[in-house]
Amino acid sequence: MTREMKVLDPLSSGNFRNILPEHLLEWGYIYFKNGWVKTEKEILPGLFTVVVNEPCPQEVSFRRTENTLTDMFCTCGVTGFCRHMAAVLFVEENKQL
Repeated sequence: MTREMKVLDPLSSGNFRNILPEHLLEWGYIYFKNGWVKTEKEILPGLFTVVVNEPCPQEVSFRRTENTLTDMFCTCGVTGFCRHMAAVLFVEENKQL
């Protein structure tokens, strides 16, 4: 059983699969495999944005410290985690491999 996490809590390639709901992981993985997650841009030290290029592109922003992401936000307007954030987390996991 997983505890409820807030979007501000740190996520890493080691824990996001245990935290995000299965349907978000499925959509995020599809977006990742289709190459819809574009190159991240560092807009301030440690603050990044990534465009997820689905039919209506969304932008995910986050802070990176060490191997964790915090303060995630997506322009899609979903409260909490979304499929776009999941896609970004799969990209981060792939960087670790």
